[in-house]
Amino acid sequence: MKKSLAILFAAILSVGCLFGCGGDGTTVTPPPDGGDPIEPVDPTPPKPPVTEVVDNKTYDSFWMRNHDYKTMPIAVYNGIPTKTGQYTYDYLQSEQTYIDYSEARVNTLMGLYEGTSNAVTALNFCQKYSLAYLLPMNAEVISSANIKSLIYAKNYDAFAGVMQFDEPGRIQFENLAAGKEKLAEAMPETTTGALWHCNLFPKYAANWQFYYRTRDKWEAAKAQGDDKSVGYTMEQYVDDYLEICDPQVLSYDYYPLSKAFPNLSTGYFENLSINRRKAQNVHIPFWVYIATCKYNNNVRIPACEADVLWQVNTALTYGAKGIQYFTGVVAQSAPEGQGEQFSGAMFDLAGNKTEVYDYVKTANVQLAAADEVLMCSLSKGVIPVGSMPSTEKLLPDDLLESYGLLASATGKHSLIGCFDYKGKNAFYITNNSLTENETLNLTFTQSVNGSVVQKGKKTEFSGSTKQLTFAAGEGVLVVLD
Repeated sequence: MKKSLAILFAAILSVGCLFGCGGDGTTVTPPPDGGDPIEPVDPTPPKPPVTEVVDNKTYDSFWMRNHDYKTMPIAVYNGIPTKTGQYTYDYLQSEQTYIDYSEARVNTLMGLYEGTSNAVTALNFCQKYSLAYLLPMNAEVISSANIKSLIYAKNYDAFAGVMQFDEPGRIQFENLAAGKEKLAEAMPETTTGALWHCNLFPKYAANWQFYYRTRDKWEAAKAQGDDKSVGYTMEQYVDDYLEICDPQVLSYDYYPLSKAFPNLSTGYFENLSINRRKAQNVHIPFWVYIATCKYNNNVRIPACEADVLWQVNTALTYGAKGIQYFTGVVAQSAPEGQGEQFSGAMFDLAGNKTEVYDYVKTANVQLAAADEVLMCSLSKGVIPVGSMPSTEKLLPDDLLESYGLLASATGKHSLIGCFDYKGKNAFYITNNSLTENETLNLTFTQSVNGSVVQKGKKTEFSGSTKQLTFAAGEGVLVVLD
């Protein structure tokens, strides 16, 4: 009975409201014939949602056919070797391998030893776990056999493109460009967004490597009195590559973890600067390789989490839009004294994760949380705060004194990357020390509302100042509304 009375009372109230006011407080007048009241017409009806239309040039980005434009490629080189040579574990055939990479927020696997004969296995597992797969080719000249190998691969959703060559010399660029065209012709429209991947030498390579790649070709040129490597700089090397090969991305490696922790090789930021500027000039992104293993006696295994975080986050601060880890599984070493020696990496030869796996996972949790902003932004420059690590120096062309609503910053050792994020101020900030925590105080020109992404978690803030505390090598994203 109480329930019936309550319903009746509610009905009477609702009728009274119909003849008194609308749900939004507007007056509603009953019609003279006693029919339904006439609702007022909203003079400003809501506009339909606007869908953002972008292409690779919008934000100087490139996203493979497997990812959308808000997703940054996070790749590992030598991701899934099969059980051959020094390997006692078959990463290629193990489903757990692909699960482990997915859990570490890796979204792209780059082939090395598996070759095209085993690519079907890789493509099937990658498709299951939403991983993109770059087919290894390692051929200066593309043959009919290379093209034939694409027939089956290009039909898989996981197929992301091909890796044609690593660290070519100038004399190879015309062949590589011709190969790029042949590969493009072999791909149907359904593979739009497939990447042609080629990776360049770092600044610490020799002039003869930039031009001839191998010592024997350089020696032959010298013997003929025609050494074109004299005075051939890294900048010219990159310019020639961009002009002749017209790549979708500018990829390069530079491994700064020199000898014992926390030493760094000199020239890391100069190398970053050159590739950033060259890529911006032609409106493509640059992708950076991150050292995760020991290479001969020149590059150490990351000694701690900061070694990996610092490499990733300084690259992001400079505007990199692709992170590539060298390597996922440790590469095979040549016999002692006969070639390259490797140790460390995310996985060892026997199928075990290493500490480096956890370092990479930590870096990627933050990267995956910040990538939408970074992929949809344009890099404007960097603001150094306090001291630099080792003997590193920044190039003047990269430097800003302030940006947007950021008036000043105080701290001991930070590097602030400044970005235009769809008209908003965005800052990707790295603790530029490998050994010490940082407290950074940001002061804005007015009270602001904004957000911070740190350790993969987003928080809001407001006010005219913001204090950040973060660990050695750690990166933090700040976006102002």
